[in-house]
Amino acid sequence: MQVRLQIVFGVVLLLFMIAVVHMIRKRYLEIKYTLSWFMTLVFLMIVDVFPGILSFITAWVGVELPSNMLFILGFCFLMGIVLNLTVELSKLSVQNKTLIQEMGIMEKKIRQLEEI
Repeated sequence: MQVRLQIVFGVVLLLFMIAVVHMIRKRYLEIKYTLSWFMTLVFLMIVDVFPGILSFITAWVGVELPSNMLFILGFCFLMGIVLNLTVELSKLSVQNKTLIQEMGIMEKKIRQLEEI
């Protein structure tokens, strides 16, 4: 990898990390969702500083090219994010259903009290 590309990639990763920290401070992003992002950013920083690591992982796994390995890792990362978001969506759906049912019960009790 060319040195210029490594520097540009490192700067982009650093800016992305600063953006994630900023979103945490402004409470746009919860801490529990940032662990996977930080782990990925740290891994990419290590690969940026030591590009031989990606070649080693590529050879160890048996993938032909390091670029293909990056696509595989990116796909696995995105699948993990989708799974995590699906779990959170399911939790919120159950919570929403429970709240709607409780609200219906409360409205019924209010109507019964108003009739008295």
